[in-house]
Amino acid sequence: MGRTLKASVAAMPRLSRPDLAIISISGSLMRKLSANPFDIVQPLIERTGGEGYYLPVPYFAESLEERDMFLGQRSVQDLLARARRSDAFVVGIGSIDDDGHLVQRGIIQKEDQDGLMRSSAVSDLMGRFVSIEGAQVPVSLGECAVGLHYEEVRGSRVIALVGGESKADATLAALRTGVITDLIADETLARALKQRLGSSGPVTAALLPRSVQEGK
Repeated sequence: MGRTLKASVAAMPRLSRPDLAIISISGSLMRKLSANPFDIVQPLIERTGGEGYYLPVPYFAESLEERDMFLGQRSVQDLLARARRSDAFVVGIGSIDDDGHLVQRGIIQKEDQDGLMRSSAVSDLMGRFVSIEGAQVPVSLGECAVGLHYEEVRGSRVIALVGGESKADATLAALRTGVITDLIADETLARALKQRLGSSGPVTAALLPRSVQEGK
């Protein structure tokens, strides 16, 4: 889900790819179980003619007990098992700033945001929160994520679509996990990342996808 992902899909030409299976890898609902306006499965179905599979659970459960209840459902287990076998994963990267998707859409509350900031989290990657160093931050909200953990897609092709200079720290943190293989960014974000890398040295650059290192 996410604003950049939805905008990217909206800009796609129509394709005839009925062979595609498009599967949610994170919960596609809001925490109150209402529809998420930025879920991209349906728009991708419309653009490609592929078959879509929704994960009918919230992005974050209200508690660990609720998370376990959702993950215990056979239909959810079957969808996640199928998702793990995907050829490619397309993800957004979220920030916890006031203008970030999580805050703007009410996916997290003010107290959640305050707790994340105190914990040194700067990035949301598939519902888990990451510090600027690329380490997962152990916060209870991240434990309530319903969907694949980013470690479950490590070693696969993982394409991140991100836009906006305000996402620089969140993007850098997500890249430093070493999970993302391809980054698609707009010019403002690319310039902000280049500025940060320029002051970080070759060690940081070695942790990033080659496309970022080459300024593409």
